[in-house]
Amino acid sequence: MNRILLPASLHHSSEQIAVLKITEMLETLLTNILNLEGPNHVKVPGLYARIAMNHHKMGDFQKAVNNMEKAMNAFQTRYLENDPVLVSNKMVLGCMYQDIGRYQEAIHIFNTCRSIIEEDRNPQYPLLSLALWNLARVYQDIGNYYQAIKLFDQILKMKEEEEGLSGEYLVPHQLDLAVAYRKAAHYYQALELLNKVLRNDMVTLSPHDDNIIEAKKELVMNYWELGRYAEAATKAKEVAAAESIIKGVDAIELAASFYFQFRCYLELGELENSRATLERVYHLYKRHYGEKDERTEEMKDALGQFSKSY
Repeated sequence: MNRILLPASLHHSSEQIAVLKITEMLETLLTNILNLEGPNHVKVPGLYARIAMNHHKMGDFQKAVNNMEKAMNAFQTRYLENDPVLVSNKMVLGCMYQDIGRYQEAIHIFNTCRSIIEEDRNPQYPLLSLALWNLARVYQDIGNYYQAIKLFDQILKMKEEEEGLSGEYLVPHQLDLAVAYRKAAHYYQALELLNKVLRNDMVTLSPHDDNIIEAKKELVMNYWELGRYAEAATKAKEVAAAESIIKGVDAIELAASFYFQFRCYLELGELENSRATLERVYHLYKRHYGEKDERTEEMKDALGQFSKSY
């Protein structure tokens, strides 16, 4: 799916400085255009939108929303309600509302976009599945898992029946639905779907494919919730092995899998395995965050407590 996903916030100061400089240049250009040409100039809506996206990158979500609202006001003077440019930018604003917790406004926007697309276009029109996906994400965020499941299931059926997708092309949509099942505590339905993904796609996809790894991570969490700790530990070990090949044996991403293994082994009474995996987490934290970091100190304390208790 060609999803509208907002850019991730930046973590490195050099990246932030570069984006800040670009944003300041865009803001200066926009101010000059508004002063010389007025708000109806053709470049105004696009500039507001680019400035909004940059503020989102820098983590200033409120400024992002303020600029995206101005972009929408400008876009609406240039495009018909059903124009894909206007619909797409409405959905970007909806995603930004979601990010700052304005969920009802986000739901209203996504439902409006959905209605426009359904009334004006063939149901296969790509923006329809995008509107449904964004709507499902909001419902999932606010804990309305029934609606989220219903929408993710509708998207999956659309992809299968109307767009003719199969195999690996369906995996992202199957994973969306599986996550919603887990969050709704429908663990057996999640397991059924995840095992179907792995049965069908381990043949065509590499075991190190991102979607296969995500499916196994979901299996770990479902097995954990069901108290099936041995199976959870096995899958967590497979995830760590795959991620170590992709990202390196000292990658910080392995910490989550090792910590899950620790918890599972502890429940199973396998104390040596518990200690070994907890030590792996501690050493990864120490390597990546430094010995004095709060996260590293917490893990060191956890190791000390483990030694005292067992």
